[in-house]
Amino acid sequence: MDTLAGLLQTLRRKVVPWDPEWQSRRGEKHIQLPRSSDRARRAREAEEAIARHLWLSGYRIIARNVRNRYGELDIVAEKDGRLHFVEVRSYVESSLRPSGLLTAEKRRSLFLAAHLFRRRRPELAGLGMTIQVAEVCFSRDGRRRSIQLVALDYTRRH
Repeated sequence: MDTLAGLLQTLRRKVVPWDPEWQSRRGEKHIQLPRSSDRARRAREAEEAIARHLWLSGYRIIARNVRNRYGELDIVAEKDGRLHFVEVRSYVESSLRPSGLLTAEKRRSLFLAAHLFRRRRPELAGLGMTIQVAEVCFSRDGRRRSIQLVALDYTRRH
């Protein structure tokens, strides 16, 4: 039975790496990260890992890489009647964790971007919201070491 569960999990990761149901709406711009540097590659890999992790944990991915006038939302997901706005950050082990490096201005722009996103989608108006930072740690040789979700200090219910 353990072998079957492991096989199903592996197949899910390869066949459906994240929830494909999300769609863009008018006024939302989806961006592509540059493909040239190791840093950009690591950022793309971190975002894919978080999307996969959330999807396998029962979240429904609503949108990814949405930009509005207040900034970019990396991942917007829904679970149990709550919207989760996830800012993805990657770092190399033994360096400072990125959740502690978010400036007050970045926190404010995430909060405003999340509110604008929810306001533009009336079907999401009744859901509570949480803003989180997803930290993806990489080893010095480029392998992914760990994933951790950290809620920011404001969780609101509207």
